[in-house]
Amino acid sequence: MLCATAVIAFFTKLDILSNLLSISTLFIFMLVAFALLVRRYYVSGETSPAHCNKLVAFLLLILLSSIAMAAYWGSGKDGWWPYLVTVGVWLLSTLGLHLSIPQARAPKLWGVSMVP
Repeated sequence: MLCATAVIAFFTKLDILSNLLSISTLFIFMLVAFALLVRRYYVSGETSPAHCNKLVAFLLLILLSSIAMAAYWGSGKDGWWPYLVTVGVWLLSTLGLHLSIPQARAPKLWGVSMVP
């Protein structure tokens, strides 16, 4: 794996590698944020299947609304209504997650702002 990465890095332009690094860093931050939500709302053996299904549905809505917003922003089209729709879906999904699923673990010392 190390050799393959070194070969790719050697034959790729620096600006492309820097973009890939930025994308991978954002992807890792997204995975950590999702892991924190799953850790807070899901405990194996304690969380009911209904709540588990709701958690998956809300996480998918949050993820898909974020992808849709990024795709629209990347398209370069003008207009504000797609942002309004995607932010609305994200906000309602986050609110639904907070209100309809009980927390399996409460944070002890700190929390993340804008995350239930």
